[in-house]
Amino acid sequence: MFCNFLLFSQAEISRYSQNIEISTDDCTIVQDWYSRIENQELIGELQNYLDFYDQILRNLLGYQPDDRK
Repeated sequence: MFCNFLLFSQAEISRYSQNIEISTDDCTIVQDWYSRIENQELIGELQNYLDFYDQILRNLLGYQPDDRK
């Protein structure tokens, strides 16, 4: 099922994202992850959790295991 509605308007997205800077490294991580989704390389959640942790949580969002505390 496809939801045909927006959670945020374009004006809201522009306002909330105006102070966000995206680095070249961030773009590379996102492009790689998107490519893997498109190529269906990330089908199994359990098999790909460590990849998700490394690429998205740690590299893109800066999450560290100590952040859980």
